[in-house]
Amino acid sequence: MTMRLPRPRHGDPTETTSELRELAAAILRDDVQTLARTTAYLRRSYRVVFLGYVAMMVFGVAAIVAAFVKGLTAASVGEAAAAVGLAGLTVGIFVAFSMHPNYRQALTRNGIATTA
Repeated sequence: MTMRLPRPRHGDPTETTSELRELAAAILRDDVQTLARTTAYLRRSYRVVFLGYVAMMVFGVAAIVAAFVKGLTAASVGEAAAAVGLAGLTVGIFVAFSMHPNYRQALTRNGIATTA
């Protein structure tokens, strides 16, 4: 069952209809422009977050490699302790980052990781 609203009783029906169409077109244009601005803003935000994740991953892998090399070339107990400290720091940062609730929710929401 559809219900139709009565037309306004003042003015020319053709003119009123054209004014309503112009208004609807203006609103639609505004909505499309707003959507374009919002989409551009979200893309910029996504790129910044993605680059941050890539930078953190590169830093983490570099720290793991540095800890491994430092451990292999350790000639004293002090150097070995430094290697263990660097490795522990790297693992600690990774665990803290990957266990952060917002990070896990974002991965789940985006379908990147479905089990966590």
